[in-house]
Amino acid sequence: VGMALGGAALHRARFGRALRVTGARLSLAERRLPAGRLRCLAYVIAGLGYAISGILLAGQVGVLDSMLAMPILLQIFAAAALGGSCPGLRAGSAIGALLGAAIVTAAANLFIPLDFPDMLSPAADAGWLLLGLAACRRFADRSPHLPLGGPSRIVPRRSIAIAAVSVALLVALALLRPEASFVATMGLGLGLLAVGQGAVIRSGGFDLSMPALISFAGLVSVAVSQGSWSGFLLAAAITGIVAVSVGLWHALLAQRLGRGIVLATLATAGLLQAAAAGIEVWSPTGFVPLALTAFVSRLWFGLPSIAWLLLPVAAAAGWMLDRAWRRGVRDPRIAYCTSALAAAAFGMLTAAVAGGFRLGIVDTSMIPAVAGALIGGVRFARGDGSLLTAFGAAAILQLADIMSVALGLSYEGQLMAMALVMLLAAAWPQLRAAAGLAPARQP
Repeated sequence: VGMALGGAALHRARFGRALRVTGARLSLAERRLPAGRLRCLAYVIAGLGYAISGILLAGQVGVLDSMLAMPILLQIFAAAALGGSCPGLRAGSAIGALLGAAIVTAAANLFIPLDFPDMLSPAADAGWLLLGLAACRRFADRSPHLPLGGPSRIVPRRSIAIAAVSVALLVALALLRPEASFVATMGLGLGLLAVGQGAVIRSGGFDLSMPALISFAGLVSVAVSQGSWSGFLLAAAITGIVAVSVGLWHALLAQRLGRGIVLATLATAGLLQAAAAGIEVWSPTGFVPLALTAFVSRLWFGLPSIAWLLLPVAAAAGWMLDRAWRRGVRDPRIAYCTSALAAAAFGMLTAAVAGGFRLGIVDTSMIPAVAGALIGGVRFARGDGSLLTAFGAAAILQLADIMSVALGLSYEGQLMAMALVMLLAAAWPQLRAAAGLAPARQP
């Protein structure tokens, strides 16, 4: 009751009305309102709400773990969408979000006596989210707009130099420490993810389905192949079809939802997560052909053989997408299909290198990919930065991550360091502007 009353008061207050104007008409709000201050206060309120919710949940359950964040995030946005809130479409209200949360919670509790499998819970939450997005699209306050970037500010020579330096560092590490040659493989794989995620960010979206698609691809590889080459080729075909379908699906929704595509990719992540969990239950002992694992791990001139294949593929993808962007190509199908195919390739690569695959081993793979894109200068819906630079930056981040492990940095410390890198990369243009080294730009 208190939350409903507080939400109603916020909806009618001057601050609440200003927030709605800022979200719906940013250009108007920047001229007549302190839009930056309003956005900052909105994030502060949201952060306080997250903290209070975590404390209450911990008090109710007693024990929590870090893996609980993803399912709860899906439920939060499903409740908000059912309540009429979607970026770029509808502002919604706090009371609507509470009603949406009641629907999601009641459905989850109803599934218990019906013996609904727990592994399908993310799919159910994804269904609620998609239903909410469809309703928001039907009763949108205004037509969705997907920003596709402004004038290109890509520096080809600099991006090629950074990519070349990163590859040289990985090769040097592999030559000096052959036992750590897998770092080159993972670094180049993360570079490919950075190219895909950077393409989506530059087109005005954000692909939250990437980790779930990686897990899906890895589990399909081991479950379908069962150690045979014919099964692995079938798994590769299935994974490729699913990846292209996901990319085209996201591109189609991006045309209709505008900024709401971010929530749509989260719904796709829920569906893929449920599918991956079902595959793991169906085939808990799958593995890829042993000859494939031996082949991809064999060293050729200091690098694993698969690394020599990843290097030209990832570099060529970044260079070609940068070149197309400079020529004015702004097709979201290219961006989302690249992101999906990169995730599928990374999942199959991880399964091939390890010989098997389990859920949870790639949950943090998106962090260096996004960090690499930010370091590459890629910004949301702008033509700045280079995907080729993002490829090199992600590879260097993987090298730095391995070095931090050698120095004794804990897993939590590694995540914190990566988060600081992302924050610094995101704030770098504004810091340069504050120092008088560059004109101020919107983030």
